[in-house]
Amino acid sequence: MVDDAALEVGRVRFRPDGGAGGHNGLKSVSGALQSNSYARLRIGVGQKPAGADLADWVLSPMPEEDEDTVVALLPELTEAVEVWVAEGVEAAMTRFNR
Repeated sequence: MVDDAALEVGRVRFRPDGGAGGHNGLKSVSGALQSNSYARLRIGVGQKPAGADLADWVLSPMPEEDEDTVVALLPELTEAVEVWVAEGVEAAMTRFNR
């Protein structure tokens, strides 16, 4: 599971595999696994403000409204991860990607 500044706040995207898309955390996981073939859940945190450094921005506290949006997703994301584990990433994608 990773934050994704390329997705709108609260957007949820399961993927069965793929590249890092510039995400340093995914680059690290891919490097450790020596593969891009692993499922992932990306949770949108919105685009950084103009002129802000991306690393500094994603590591800083979220704006309250954005945090409220993401926190409100937690019950649904709990169910989504349970589906992911029990039924696979394709089932999670079908039911929860938005």
